[in-house]
Amino acid sequence: MTWRVEGRDGRWAALGENGQLDCDDATFADLTAFEGRAVPITPTGPAYAPLSATDPVWQYLVVLHVVPGPLTITGDPPSVPPPGPTPEDVVF
Repeated sequence: MTWRVEGRDGRWAALGENGQLDCDDATFADLTAFEGRAVPITPTGPAYAPLSATDPVWQYLVVLHVVPGPLTITGDPPSVPPPGPTPEDVVF
């Protein structure tokens, strides 16, 4: 197991060494709804857009978004990039 997130109501998701995401049925339905969509890095944004369907940072952020807390996180989750300026905010 690379990482596992468990919620207070028994919901969970885990990313295995093979890169496959495994989860309970309710979490699967919620994850499917986010497929291909950007997910907020913080409650007020900005959003992280997936680089691919198997983007590990995106998978982790979506799981944190849909699995109710308080959360237990085990293993080695990916590092989430800090929010930075958007290209429109950069002044040359």
